[in-house]
Amino acid sequence: MVGRAQAPLVEEEWKQLDEGVVKAARRVLVGRKVLPVYNLADVGVMEVQWDELTELSPATISMYGETPIEDIITYTRKSLVVPIIHKDFRIHWRDIIASRRKGTPLDTANAESAALVVARFEDELILTGEYTGSPKLGIEGLATATGRNTAASTGAWATSPNAVNTVKNAMEELTVDNFYGPYDLILQPSAFLDAHTFIGNTAVMQIDKIRELIGGKVYVTPALKAADGGTDTALLMETGAENADLCVAQDLKTFYIQLKDMNHFFKCYEAVVPRIKRPTAICEVTGIT
Repeated sequence: MVGRAQAPLVEEEWKQLDEGVVKAARRVLVGRKVLPVYNLADVGVMEVQWDELTELSPATISMYGETPIEDIITYTRKSLVVPIIHKDFRIHWRDIIASRRKGTPLDTANAESAALVVARFEDELILTGEYTGSPKLGIEGLATATGRNTAASTGAWATSPNAVNTVKNAMEELTVDNFYGPYDLILQPSAFLDAHTFIGNTAVMQIDKIRELIGGKVYVTPALKAADGGTDTALLMETGAENADLCVAQDLKTFYIQLKDMNHFFKCYEAVVPRIKRPTAICEVTGIT
């Protein structure tokens, strides 16, 4: 990239910067653990399209394989813009000189802070999408996807077995739409901690019973919000590329912007968008206390 070629950093310093950025982002990213990544051609791709299909009828059994009546499949073309998520940072020119003179690694704290901000925004875009007070170009996330299932919490999760019963109800909503698991569960930190209570007089915690029920993984992140911006929600989902994926036109990268007032300015950026193909594979749990 031209921006990197113009930067004052040598190859080893770029390596340190890139490693610091990736390491910082990996510490917080949850959405990419839930959704598989679909790589687009390059950052020049500004829109992604796909066809939404109607459900097929059941299979047929016969002796000779004739098809009595063919399905009439309706194709609905959907599209999404692919936005850029970005944050600028600076490296002071004296820090570069001091690093080289002393032979110590470049201080990448500012770059890592920018990467963290971008990563947190990515998670919020994937898990929640646009919500009240947080515009995101109208992009829907898992918790705001039109057509998703919903299930109300049965009570305070710190009181057993409310957490278990709530997750069971969400599973029932998904099975009605022919999603039989395994499921992944995404929780706010408060709900995750509340679920660490024993069930009745047993030695079994609610969270352990939940893991047994869903058959998948439990993820914890503060990036999950309700459509009104509240933190009283959770997500249960049958994951897989057939249900939703993350389209990536440009993975997390650092770009050199300019020299200003003797300091060097950079941009940490990526181009991604969540693509939700089958919102009925998602059940949002609401009203968690």
